[in-house]
Amino acid sequence: MSTKPPVSGCETETNSNTTDLALHTQPEAARILRLSERSLERHRVQGTGPRYASLGRRIVYTRGDLLAWVRDCSRRSTSEPRR
Repeated sequence: MSTKPPVSGCETETNSNTTDLALHTQPEAARILRLSERSLERHRVQGTGPRYASLGRRIVYTRGDLLAWVRDCSRRSTSEPRR
């Protein structure tokens, strides 16, 4: 049984939720989240946005990561503290 090495500096992470590996570009991700591309980019730069992968010069997102970010941002009350 051979193990493949990590791809050029990317960390490997075992995740049982890897069923949706479709990759979305920044414009596609922005449309899914109903944000402007600039807002999504700003979240990425500030570290407050969804997880992403940098493939060379391309930034891509999985649908699962986009949905997880929305879930993490949801609150029941305006008085609920941010996570």
